[in-house]
Amino acid sequence: KSDSGEYECRGYRHNELVGSNRVTIHATNLAPLDAARVEIDSPVVRVIDQGESIKLTCTVEG
Repeated sequence: KSDSGEYECRGYRHNELVGSNRVTIHATNLAPLDAARVEIDSPVVRVIDQGESIKLTCTVEG
């Protein structure tokens, strides 16, 4: 559960913030550790199993 919380991706151009996106992660221990991985590309709430890996993809264009 230590990785639970809010993650934020920020995009800067010439030291000026041009965009940001947030996602909230909740880790639980309700399913086996070999459950499917979760990939997040947008600002949504996801629940994953405690000990499970999660990939947070942050892409900044422009």
